[in-house]
Amino acid sequence: MQQKISLVELQHLSKLARLKLTSLEEQTYLPQIESVLEYMDILNETDTTSIEPLTQITGLKNITRNDEIKPSLDRSNALSSASKTTNGFVVVPNTIKK
Repeated sequence: MQQKISLVELQHLSKLARLKLTSLEEQTYLPQIESVLEYMDILNETDTTSIEPLTQITGLKNITRNDEIKPSLDRSNALSSASKTTNGFVVVPNTIKK
């Protein structure tokens, strides 16, 4: 059987994933990845031409509502519960330091 992934490819993938693998880890993971890829070959042999693709399995639908224009609080009412305001705006603590 032909090897699915080489050590060089594993090292390249680990570099892309920003994983620092030791040589012992590489030797441990290489056969495991090989096994996964062999299983994927088995799955790829399955005829799925008559099966409709799924986007989700529960059958639930997104429940949305139409946007409707509704009256909102007037400014003075909205600002009345704020602990600190200035020029018609709520004053909040800085979250980003300069």
